[in-house]
Amino acid sequence: MAKILIVDDEKINRAGMKKILNATFPESLISEAKNGKAALEIIEIDKPDIVITDIRMPVMDGIELMHTIAQMKIPPQIIVLSGYDDFAYAREALQAKAVSYLLKPVDKYELIASIQKVLENMKIQQKLVKEQSIEKIYTEGRVIKSLVDDNCVIEKNFCCVLMAGRNRKVVMDSLEDASSFYIVEQKNDYTILVFPPHLFQNLEERATGLGCMLCVSEEGSSITNIKTLARHAIMASFSRFGVCNENQKKTFYFTDIPHDIDYALMDKKIGKLSSVLETAEITTLTNAVEDLFFFQKEEQPQIAGLLNYLFDKFSVEFIRRFWELTDSDVYLHVKSLMLENFVLFQSISEWKQNTLDYILYLNTILRKDSGEYPFITKALAYINANYMKNINMTTVANYVSINYTYFSEKFKEHNGINFNEYLKKMRIEKACQLLEKGCFKIFEVSERCGFSDTKYFMKIFKEEKGLSPSEYKKNKEVG
Repeated sequence: MAKILIVDDEKINRAGMKKILNATFPESLISEAKNGKAALEIIEIDKPDIVITDIRMPVMDGIELMHTIAQMKIPPQIIVLSGYDDFAYAREALQAKAVSYLLKPVDKYELIASIQKVLENMKIQQKLVKEQSIEKIYTEGRVIKSLVDDNCVIEKNFCCVLMAGRNRKVVMDSLEDASSFYIVEQKNDYTILVFPPHLFQNLEERATGLGCMLCVSEEGSSITNIKTLARHAIMASFSRFGVCNENQKKTFYFTDIPHDIDYALMDKKIGKLSSVLETAEITTLTNAVEDLFFFQKEEQPQIAGLLNYLFDKFSVEFIRRFWELTDSDVYLHVKSLMLENFVLFQSISEWKQNTLDYILYLNTILRKDSGEYPFITKALAYINANYMKNINMTTVANYVSINYTYFSEKFKEHNGINFNEYLKKMRIEKACQLLEKGCFKIFEVSERCGFSDTKYFMKIFKEEKGLSPSEYKKNKEVG
């Protein structure tokens, strides 16, 4: 419901415009003022959305009124009326940020078109403000008090919908009410929306017709749940694997992950692959990747849960671990992007093949880099197996039987960072994995990752991640 203020010193003009607006926009509240001074008093109290003002009026004319409005923190939209086809007035109106300039006598259809344009722009702007607030809360993973106001209140129940497909923008543009949904995350291959369930059928029909996939969370009613619901929409995407008609079905719904999933076994499989990555031959690596995707004994809900877990763990253990190599090698960068864009995979076999390609190429790079200095490979394997213990560069150099100074030089040459920095980063990444499990206290995580001093661990963790361990843990629990 819009509030519109008509400002004109001629009563008959005000009455004529009010009649037109009441007939065309019956839900709007229309008020009147006979000059700029009276208009400012009404604006201060009623805070109208639109002001339609004449130029020439007694006491305070339209030009002075517009310049005063322009100084307001949240100014109303201005439509200017003038009986004079004079560029000077039009220029003044534009400087005061008027959205329309109409000549008197006012044409009924021009007035209606101008109001409709302003209302549409207002709706777009209001949506943008609300979307920015919702996106900020989603990104932060927590409710920010300064953002919890009228701008980010979602009026009805909502769900989060992950939409994937090259035509998803066409789908969104075709929806009749663009203000009914909000974008909270935009990626190259998918978009996550906050969407009202009662309009979902319309979205599904259009998305299916244009070949887009929809992955839907359960319903929520509070903005505080948005991070969780978005995460559930992502998790719903993994349920498409293993269904009989996976090439036909385009909509997938989140279901609770079973409690009996053996995540420890998946951890063991990933750990095994990680430990042999730099030394194993093609056959060993191929078998290790095959083992990651072996789900013959699990039912579909368990498969979805395990794939979701595999995606998260693989990103930490490989893609994030070897980020420096990824940045410097174009092919490896492309392969890592393909693995991160999980919505593109049509089957588990396709996902598995891309994973194998990535692992084999990464193995080639690592073996080539360490070929001249095989003790580096041995040292890295030792660090990976003993990072939780009280080890240092002297310990590792002695283990591989290499002079301390020479080892230090070649270690940095191979890894791009010195030994202490490498060990610190590995311990922090391992700490992140434990925190994400949600079942360990901070001091336990510190001890399990090789930090003897919990306060020092908390300090280093915040320097690396920008969050304290407890904040990181809380964000993962919310997500």
